[in-house]
Amino acid sequence: MSLRVIVRLATDHSREIMESIKVDNVDIPEEMKIEMTDLGNEIEISVEIEITSPKSILTLRNTIDEILAHVDMLTKVLG
Repeated sequence: MSLRVIVRLATDHSREIMESIKVDNVDIPEEMKIEMTDLGNEIEISVEIEITSPKSILTLRNTIDEILAHVDMLTKVLG
């Protein structure tokens, strides 16, 4: 079984934010997949993980929290 969270963020800096976040996606768990799409004035971020234990859900939540923290910081810097 897998679990996926999709986050859509409206921003005037979608390309810059997406490119900045992609750099952090190199050392993710093997069972996790992160996809990002630039939709013009929005970014769609999809994070999916294969549930192998209760810890998998926490890993997904922590990953989403980290992504949102980075987006918040980048929005303030670019804003």
